[in-house]
Amino acid sequence: MVGLLDNIKDYTLDLDDSQAHVLEAGSGYPTIFLHGAGFTNSAEAWLACIKEGLADSVHVYAIDHVGAGYTSRREGRYEFGFLVDHVREVQDALGFEKTNIVGHSLGGWVGGVLAYESPERVNKLVLAANAGLNVQPPAGVAERAQLPSHDQLAQDLAGIADDEVRAAMLEARKRIVDYPNAAETYDGVGEMFGAIPMRKRYYLTRRLGRIKAPTLLIYGENDLHVPSPEGRKVMHEGIKGSQMVVMPDTGHSMITERPREVAKMISDFLNG
Repeated sequence: MVGLLDNIKDYTLDLDDSQAHVLEAGSGYPTIFLHGAGFTNSAEAWLACIKEGLADSVHVYAIDHVGAGYTSRREGRYEFGFLVDHVREVQDALGFEKTNIVGHSLGGWVGGVLAYESPERVNKLVLAANAGLNVQPPAGVAERAQLPSHDQLAQDLAGIADDEVRAAMLEARKRIVDYPNAAETYDGVGEMFGAIPMRKRYYLTRRLGRIKAPTLLIYGENDLHVPSPEGRKVMHEGIKGSQMVVMPDTGHSMITERPREVAKMISDFLNG
């Protein structure tokens, strides 16, 4: 029997001064998927959507952010611009002038800034539960990373219904926790996210009117994180011609809560 991971290529790209971890699946127009923030988060966050048919009609390149997952850690201070330029570096390393960009949470913030800074690099844009609209950092975002036990990791993933996806994500998170200096590195990332000057500099709202790529916005009705209902309106009205879907009975983590519906929405939009 062919398992989930048998259909996914897992490899590392060499970039100018770092490396990038990539999960590749499917065929068709190249689409880079960006995950949310969190010490144990990585490209594997998209596994549930991949299993639920995302790669049937989309060429998926799910990547780790700088300082996350198994992608190279940087010494010294982190800057938000590193995350955005990391996506361009991956595009270059893969040989793509332009790709679709799909981002969840932090990944949506990065994707939005990329579409503003480099419109020629973005074909279509999907932002799911995107961050980037609040100057004040959410509670806990800048707290020092604590190394969870493997049992704690399993408890955190208990809500994922699919056994195969849950097992693959658990294995990935165990590897991240065991990565050398993982917690110390993420402290630098968390400090960046908590810095109000950085958040003001990369505030997404003022950039929205200059995003020209066809855009799909996906939000959870019960999302208690970001953005607020007012923020969703700002996004929808700010990006001219954007489509917006608010999923009922859904929270912030829709890519694992409702992966089949999210995969279909993304696929239909990108192929429409």
